[in-house]
Amino acid sequence: MIPNHISTRIKDIPAFADGGVMGGGTQAPLFGGSQTTVAPTITVNVQGSAGASQADHDALGKNIGRHVQDAVDAAVAKQIRTQLRPGGILR
Repeated sequence: MIPNHISTRIKDIPAFADGGVMGGGTQAPLFGGSQTTVAPTITVNVQGSAGASQADHDALGKNIGRHVQDAVDAAVAKQIRTQLRPGGILR
């Protein structure tokens, strides 16, 4: 039987299933206190045809840059999802 003064305190401790700690240890943070930023800089140089205007060259460069950015974003997101799975380096 648990004494009354202890049973009152036990009610204040969250259960393991609710995020509590088992065995009286301390709770480790999910992630460390540092943050990593991945922000690659990609320069797109365009050599258009002789008949195209500067505006056409700028539009082509922006279009290529947008596609490259989308590809980089997708690759980074895929790698983060992979590494968050059990056995990954972010687990």
